[in-house]
Amino acid sequence: MKTKSSPVRTTIVYGALCAVAFYAISLLSPFVILNFAHPLSGWLLIAGYGYFLAKWEGKPKGRLLFPLSLSLLATMALPPSTSFVLLPVHLLTLSWIRSDILFGDRGLRSLILESLLSFGGAISAAALTTNTLGGTAIAIWIFFLVQSLYFPLRSSETEMKTATPPDTFEQAERRVERILAS
Repeated sequence: MKTKSSPVRTTIVYGALCAVAFYAISLLSPFVILNFAHPLSGWLLIAGYGYFLAKWEGKPKGRLLFPLSLSLLATMALPPSTSFVLLPVHLLTLSWIRSDILFGDRGLRSLILESLLSFGGAISAAALTTNTLGGTAIAIWIFFLVQSLYFPLRSSETEMKTATPPDTFEQAERRVERILAS
C-alpha cells in the first residue's frame, strides 16, 4: 500500500532530521565512542532512508536485509581510519536499494540517474560545506536535498515508459487516411 505523503517533502524532512540527529550525537562525543559512531551513522542514514523508500513503494522491508547487511559488514570490518572508503559503499548500497530492489529500474538511464544523484549529492555536499561539526550536519542535509530530486526525475522517466500507444482505431484511421491521400 503506497502512502499519500510526498516522497520529495519527506526526503527533505528526513535529511533535516538526520542532520540534527548527527549534530546532537556529535555534541555528545565525549560520551560516545566516535571511532564507532561516525562510520555507523552513514549506515544508519542509508538504512533509515531505505526503510522509508520501501514503505513508500509498499514493498516488503525484508528485501533490504541483504544489501544493508553487506553494507553493515563493510562498516564493521573496515578500520575507522578508512571511513572515506565507506562513503562509496553506502552510496552504492543506496543505489542498489533504490533502483534495483524497490523500483526495479534497470538500464543505462537508471544507472546515469543513480550515479548523478548519489555521487553528485556526495560531491556537492562535500564541496558546499566545511569540515566542522555543523558543516557535516549541513552536508547530510544537502545530500538528502539532492536525493529528493530522484522522484521528479524518475517520474518523468516512468511517464515516458508508460505512455499509452495510440488506440487501434486511431491507428487504423491514420492508415486509411494515408491510403486515401496517396
